[in-house]
Amino acid sequence: MDRDSGVEIGEILTLFSHSLEAISRQRDLKHYNFDFFDGLGDSVEHLDYFEQIAQIYYYNDLTKSRFFASTLKGGAQRWFSRIPSRSIHSWKELCASFLQRFRANKMHEMHMCHLETIRQHDNESLSAYMRRFQEGINKVSSLDEREALRIFRRKLDPEHNERYIVELINKESQSLAAAYSMDARFVKETDVLQRLGPKQESNSDQGPAKQPREPKQEPDWTPLNMIREEILKEVKDKPLYYPPKPMQTPPESRPYNRQCDYHVTHGHKTENCLSLKYFIEDQVKKGNMNKYLVRDSNNRGEAE
Repeated sequence: MDRDSGVEIGEILTLFSHSLEAISRQRDLKHYNFDFFDGLGDSVEHLDYFEQIAQIYYYNDLTKSRFFASTLKGGAQRWFSRIPSRSIHSWKELCASFLQRFRANKMHEMHMCHLETIRQHDNESLSAYMRRFQEGINKVSSLDEREALRIFRRKLDPEHNERYIVELINKESQSLAAAYSMDARFVKETDVLQRLGPKQESNSDQGPAKQPREPKQEPDWTPLNMIREEILKEVKDKPLYYPPKPMQTPPESRPYNRQCDYHVTHGHKTENCLSLKYFIEDQVKKGNMNKYLVRDSNNRGEAE
């Protein structure tokens, strides 16, 4: 023993006080295989799970304190190793010290409106969408299951999941569990069809396979003598102006470095805004944009 420090030489866990070390040591215990906590995950979740296992195996405070140390690694282990010797007098004190250091890592729970941001992307499989939606549900603090089910159904891609959506409506599922239990055959069906892709040809005698929809071609826009962004600034306060429909893409999926003055939000540049192009073209046809037209007899919509 080192008489100056009161710590036994070769002792590994020296941060526990003599009173804590005096608790009877439990023998022949079963230890559960824990995921390590490295200082980056949810500290409250890690501690709560450890407490549940400790209660099942009837660990006393000394056993909990010693075993908990073995679940730490990386930054968490470095923190543990720097706790002053003999400074921890109880399991409760060790928990308080741990949470004080890592409580900021606690995962913040989300409101129900978070689910509104989770929609099935183009060409995303039903199974992949369901996994993302389930992950979103796990983050919601107070879950209204019926409302979550309505959001789940509303955010499905109707083009690829029409039969599944109809089934959800007809069965009037009242829980997410019921909706998930119905999905097995639809997941297999829609995922296989999406993997085949548009190039897969039909070999049956029922006629040719349905051709994929081609992307819409933009019309030949009327030539203008001013950029659309400037035209927008001049007409936005006039009676002819009307606002666009909201963007369909969720805000978090749109680039923040591109601002549209017509939609008054981020997502694309004003000059590239398709809604603005159609708005101006509509006004050209109504004769409200003559001053902005290129004066060229070869172009339609010539100003007189």
